[in-house]
Amino acid sequence: MIYFLRLIRYKNVLMAGIAQLLVQYFLINPFLSAHQLPATATWIVICYVLSCACMGAAANVINDITDVACDNINHPSKVIINKHISEDRAFNFYLTLTATAIIIGSIPAVVYRYYGIMIMLLIIALLLYAYSYRLKGIPLLGNLVVSSVIALSIFIPMLYNLNTLLISDLMTTIGIFTLFAFLITLVREIVKCCEDYEGDNAAKINTIAVAYGLVAVRWLSLVLLLCVLGLIVYIIYLQIKLGINTKSDFINVGYEILFLIIPILLVCIKLIKAVSASHYKFPAVWLKYIMLAGLGAIVVFYFTGK
Repeated sequence: MIYFLRLIRYKNVLMAGIAQLLVQYFLINPFLSAHQLPATATWIVICYVLSCACMGAAANVINDITDVACDNINHPSKVIINKHISEDRAFNFYLTLTATAIIIGSIPAVVYRYYGIMIMLLIIALLLYAYSYRLKGIPLLGNLVVSSVIALSIFIPMLYNLNTLLISDLMTTIGIFTLFAFLITLVREIVKCCEDYEGDNAAKINTIAVAYGLVAVRWLSLVLLLCVLGLIVYIIYLQIKLGINTKSDFINVGYEILFLIIPILLVCIKLIKAVSASHYKFPAVWLKYIMLAGLGAIVVFYFTGK
């Protein structure tokens, strides 16, 4: 059982589920309440969270199946496929998780006859499968697919209650968090390509790092991080423009500087100094913490907005 949990990367799956719950109950529901619109039913929230969790778990399984060769070089101690779980069992597990994700996520769509959600789930499943077997070997395209799917998970709660699309302020707020998630995930995916350079090169997987080299990809990562910094600075500018004159305003800005801007600058410094594949491990880990800090901003926003 423990190996199946490790295979799906349960910590990452749990974090994604928590992110969706935070978006639902700390952002969407307060906006709906303020506009006197009905909140999303709890059973619908459970459906889409479980669906996304199963989809994410399935993606991790199929990714490990296709990465056995390079993982034996990059992370030999973490390899599970063909050591603890056979490839056939793992693939059947992947199929079960994918089918479960589509079925559970489609229940609200059937009830409310909004079949677009079913189509979206099928497209996501096909994209994740294609990524593992084809797109991963196309420089940058595979990274863009993964980043888009993860960012979409932030927006998915909106699609299960169409009343949310009527609230412009909510659309803007969710849009900012979705863009942040996309950019940070894209940078992390690119940095992980640099970290796994040796194994990917040996396995002849044409990732962006293998195709263009560590130096070029490092500078691309830095440019993208500057875009993230620009987004955060723009948010702070809007807060200042509206007038920072309360304790809550200072808490929000202070959080953004301390837990987002400073860590991103630290990652930039580490990337500038990186000269080998092993030097990208620290930035990859810290980018995950920055993603968590972005989720924390939702909580801070909720409680300081009281």
